[in-house]
Amino acid sequence: MSTETRRFSKYELRERLGQDDLVETWKAFDTQLQRYVVIKFPHTNLQNDPDFLKRFEHGAKVAVSLNHPNLAQIYDAQVARSSKSGSTNPYIAVDYIEGQTLADYIHNTSRVGNFPSISDIIYIFTAISSAVDYAHQKGIIYCNIKPTNILLDKHNTARCSVGEPILANFEVPTLCGNSSNVSMETVPYISPEQARGYPGNEHSDIYSLGVILYEICAGVPPFSSENPTDVMMQHMKAAPTPPEQLNWHIPPALSKVILRSLAKDPMARFPNASTMAVALADAFNRPTSVVSTRPAPVTPLPLQSSPPKRRRRKPLLIALIALLLLLLASSGLGAFVHFSRPTSPVVANQIVGHAYFESSGQFIENSTNGINDKLHLIMHNISSPALGKSYYLWLLSDKNQKPTTFILLGTVQVNNGNVDSIFRTPQHTNLIATTSRLLFTEESTNLAPSSFSTNLSTWRYYAEIPQTYPSPGVPHLTTLGFLRLLLFEGTKLAAQGLHGGSAIRLLRNTGKVLEWASSARDEWDLKNFPLMHRHFIRILDYLDGLPFVQADLSPRTPVLVNPILAQNGLVTVIPGDNPEAYTPRIAFHILSALEAAHGLFSSDKVQLALEVDKDVRVNLEYLLQLVRRDAKQLVTMTDGQLAQRSTLSLLNEMLTQANYAYAGQFDPVSGHLQGGALNDYNLIQTIASFDIFPCPGSQCTVK
Repeated sequence: MSTETRRFSKYELRERLGQDDLVETWKAFDTQLQRYVVIKFPHTNLQNDPDFLKRFEHGAKVAVSLNHPNLAQIYDAQVARSSKSGSTNPYIAVDYIEGQTLADYIHNTSRVGNFPSISDIIYIFTAISSAVDYAHQKGIIYCNIKPTNILLDKHNTARCSVGEPILANFEVPTLCGNSSNVSMETVPYISPEQARGYPGNEHSDIYSLGVILYEICAGVPPFSSENPTDVMMQHMKAAPTPPEQLNWHIPPALSKVILRSLAKDPMARFPNASTMAVALADAFNRPTSVVSTRPAPVTPLPLQSSPPKRRRRKPLLIALIALLLLLLASSGLGAFVHFSRPTSPVVANQIVGHAYFESSGQFIENSTNGINDKLHLIMHNISSPALGKSYYLWLLSDKNQKPTTFILLGTVQVNNGNVDSIFRTPQHTNLIATTSRLLFTEESTNLAPSSFSTNLSTWRYYAEIPQTYPSPGVPHLTTLGFLRLLLFEGTKLAAQGLHGGSAIRLLRNTGKVLEWASSARDEWDLKNFPLMHRHFIRILDYLDGLPFVQADLSPRTPVLVNPILAQNGLVTVIPGDNPEAYTPRIAFHILSALEAAHGLFSSDKVQLALEVDKDVRVNLEYLLQLVRRDAKQLVTMTDGQLAQRSTLSLLNEMLTQANYAYAGQFDPVSGHLQGGALNDYNLIQTIASFDIFPCPGSQCTVK
């Protein structure tokens, strides 16, 4: 459509709003009905397709018939034909919605840490889910759901404080067909199957909704990169960072909803959008009705919702909501409570702060990137650098490595004697892989150093992970070596094609067991017994490991999981026969790291290591064995037995134990969460943290 055209049929074209791969969009005025509309003109290259007009006219009948309060109303979809020139001009006239997009809203709220209220989150997703399911029932698959296509009607705020959510552009794929090109704007929300080049389906739309829910709750999308190809690869292969690691206030129940909607397997996602919305409301124990005219009370996301009303799954929901306190332990920040904050003046050999490795989660299975690729620095009661100088933060290679290699993380900002900063590497490099020492130097602000200084007079603060060798009789690895087995790479695991360290394998595999247990429980409501049976097999594959799973499954049972990821089980199946299972392997590495430290660990770290060892070796093993016991019983049941009401209790029990194994259990006496693979992983990162000392001092004498 030429930008010079100002009049079209009964419409006056007032403002060109933009264009994408399929259409050019205008704000227009309907001179007959005296209202503003949006006019969309398909691009000329689409019209060159000889079947386009036929497809457009057929789709117009479907599009105009759509009538849902949360779909932009399509008023007109026609092919205007000029009697003089014989040319054809297809166009679509859609309701003009005045208000910001959901993308704008997320940018101004979640992206800056000001998360929306629970009521608004639930309403937005319930309304949009209703619209998506309505369209699916009409045979329309969107395949392009993203925040820029969701408008918030600022003139309709009766049920949502930010504006009634309206899904726009639903008519474009219906009338114009799906574009073979994927825009930069679409890539963050594309499903794995679409990224592989397959056509989208209903479950693809569920995935896109899950990405949006992740972004609005965590503040960032699950996958990101400057290279769109990298993002598409992450959608296909990478596991998203559990959202509670990015926003401490996300309850585990909500995290489960988000991660299920982002399952790589389309059939493992929610069966429809409304089921996802109900699960979202259940996570906060809120209703999902979109017809009420009274807005719900506004509760910010960081606050726990009110006590649950009596529901069929009340015991499980109470357990999940109680786990809200996990959020203080499910990131590097949760570990800080294990160390006391210094309040006295700084002196040599006194700890003045800590630095913790954290993970961005930009993890692809065949690499170690995205794990321990951030450094969180916390310091107190330190002086600011001299005038004209800055503190520079370096990570250095091991003491016995010559020459010394280094990474300059940047300058350190001191605010009233305190530091609280996160440093990242652009390539998501696993920092513990090649570095083990931390150094502050004080040098000129105007002339940034290109290399760390070996001049001790410039050194201000220093830390290192213990690198002494253990006493005779102990395997010949240093504390640092054992921590790298846990958090970076193990020779045995690498030979199996498993990367990232045994601790991340424990965390991810336990998370998958929880995901399958949750899916099996939900499929019981839908009476989808074949899928339930497949989930039980998957659970046992991961718990036992493929070399030992025949102890629980028939030899003819097919492998339903990635055979590489299931090479090592989570638990011991036959005592003494599978020491490579992750729970005994990790417990051994933790105790070995502690023994090799030779008293160089603080008392806090010693206690922490002993607690993690006990939890992994005893508590986590026990909980996963309970899940295994239930899965072994369920996998042998017929469809008729699975349909019995008594099976529901067994499913709920298995799900509860799997949730405890992943997220931990709330102790009402201490008021803390205890155990769980997620908490244990973060505490292992804490064991590998830096205790920072001022220079000069005995710690600062090693170059």
